[in-house]
This record gives sequence, structure tokens and C-alpha cells, in this order.
Amino acid sequence: MDINILKPFEPLFRGSLSDKRLIIFYGGRGGGKTDQITLFLLYKALTEKNITILVGREFEKANINSLVSNFKRWIYALNLDNVFLEQNVKLLKITTQKIICNATNTDILFLGINHNSIMSIKSIPNIKYAWIEEANYLKEQTYRILTPTIIYQKSFIAQTSIK
Repeated sequence: MDINILKPFEPLFRGSLSDKRLIIFYGGRGGGKTDQITLFLLYKALTEKNITILVGREFEKANINSLVSNFKRWIYALNLDNVFLEQNVKLLKITTQKIICNATNTDILFLGINHNSIMSIKSIPNIKYAWIEEANYLKEQTYRILTPTIIYQKSFIAQTSIK
């Protein structure tokens, strides 16, 4: 299967944004933001060891319905759901709140990050990448807590926002 990396996302995949702390992708619906970030974070989960990737929206239920489903769609499209590391040990374990990459010991966590749940993020270790979908709906208090929580070296927070 060919994966098409859209031109605005090429610097992300090439690593030219690795010195940036906050990366914002802004555009209309159907512009490819969600698919491109999903592919990038899935690649990172498969290639970087012992990290946590945080994927958030304002409300957790929206994650299950959209972001978890988007990761699953790409995992199935790339046939990664049928890869085994050993007998009976799958490469990826998928639940409604987490994807575990057994080869790298990396977790992709799906969380709601509204004002009622943001404090729980402080206790999650080793967050290297955070992606906030539809970030234009979040409050400033969320960023005051989230920003100092993502402390891994060369970590970043990516945001996607709609017009």
C-alpha cells in the first residue's frame, strides 16, 4: 500500500520540525490533518522505544468514535494487525483507550483532556509526543498543565485545528 505524505506534513516526517516545541496544523475539514498525524504517530510508536504518545480531544468519548477508529483503520489498511512478534504475541494490542506496541514498549494513550480530566495527565510518565485534535476548543488552563507535563527530550505537542 502506498502512503501519500501531503506536502504540508513533509517537514514533520523528515524530522525538520524536531526542534519545535509546539506544532500547529490548521485547515478545513477533509484536509488530511488527522490521517497524516495518525500515520506519523503510528510510525513513531513502531520505531521509538519506551515512550508514551498522548492523543487527546476535549472529551474522551469523541476519541473512541474518531481518533481510535482512525488509528485502527490505518493499522488494518497496513495489515499491522496480523503481525506477530512471537507465537501468540501480536505486534500491536488495541483497546478503546490505548494501543500498545509490543516491539518497542510504546503506548499510544487516548484521553479526554477537558478541564475535569487534565490533572490526570500529570501522572503519565515518558510522554514524548502529544497530539491535541481540534485544539481550538480547549481552554488556556489545559495548556498551562499540559505544556510542563510533556518534558521528554525533543518532545513536542502537535495541534490540529479547524477553520
